[in-house]
Amino acid sequence: MNKFILIISLLFGFNANAGLISIELSDNQVNVGESITVNLMASDFNAFDAFDLDFNFNNNIFNYQEGSLTSDVTAVLPLVFETSVNANGLAISFLDFAAFSTADFLLASFEITATAEGEDSFSLSNVSFSDFFAPLIVDSSAQTTALVTASIPEPSTWLLFFSALLLVARVNRTV
Repeated sequence: MNKFILIISLLFGFNANAGLISIELSDNQVNVGESITVNLMASDFNAFDAFDLDFNFNNNIFNYQEGSLTSDVTAVLPLVFETSVNANGLAISFLDFAAFSTADFLLASFEITATAEGEDSFSLSNVSFSDFFAPLIVDSSAQTTALVTASIPEPSTWLLFFSALLLVARVNRTV
């Protein structure tokens, strides 16, 4: 009977509550040169002291805008909160000795700029959250895509271009 009570108390004591990270984009279709704001939203999280994650995107299509990173976890002045661009996108790390304990929060928000045409998928990898005693369970399977297209001139731009050509041709005839 004592073993049964011990097992039941352990099951309730180690309640596995999985946090969820979702990826939200300000726009799913942009032109070359335009920026997208990426929001990594976290929900149903237990308190944590550290995390590491990689936000994956194609560096040939998008560039991370240095200094654009904001987060709710930086409001508590963490010991370490840094980003670094890597071959697969962006690595984000956090470490503090005081646990961050908000259940739903903005994990990270940053801007990426489209530098070339193409379609790209965004995802998370190497995700690890922990307090100083144990790792946390996190669902980081979120994915989304964005399409980058070349900007197409407006009809008024074409009209101005052809008007200039006609003007140059007329000036050349009179000379």
